[in-house]
Amino acid sequence: FGLSIPEEYGGLGIGMVGKCALYEEIGATHNGYTTLIGGHTGIGTVGIVELGNDEQKSKYLPALASGESIGAFALTEPSAGSNATNLKTTAVLEGDHYIINGTKHYITNATEADIFTVMAVTDSSKGAKGITSFIVEKDFPGFHVGAVEPKMGLHGSQSAELILEDCKVPAENVLGEEGQGYV
Repeated sequence: FGLSIPEEYGGLGIGMVGKCALYEEIGATHNGYTTLIGGHTGIGTVGIVELGNDEQKSKYLPALASGESIGAFALTEPSAGSNATNLKTTAVLEGDHYIINGTKHYITNATEADIFTVMAVTDSSKGAKGITSFIVEKDFPGFHVGAVEPKMGLHGSQSAELILEDCKVPAENVLGEEGQGYV
């Protein structure tokens, strides 16, 4: 679970060649497991490793590295598949928190994850530079896992929709800076 996480946060601290070797071995297992681990150790945690501040890293990475928490990445929306910048999910700053509204779909690890990197539009006039990333915990008010997506195969890896209805996210959970979400 800690392939992408530095040692100081409980991860393995290995380089890309080591990760590739481990992914090759994991790839010999059930593809559902491979997908869960790949989604977690890839896009589910790398944003926090690369853009998180010290407080965010200290709060989230140890649990992600141990597998106590599972990570997921929530960008895709019904109207923003191949055009990932066409997001409808919005985030509005209200005092010391953001209110996020929107729906994500086909999110790998959605049913298992505890910590989500969620992209939302904070400034619609700036296109991709108006997208901000947030660390959202599954227990935040207004956050719900919706329907599991039907698939022809890969049933060992669940993909589901996420529903954010007036989801209250602390301002300190902005990942990086406002407007850096698409990066």
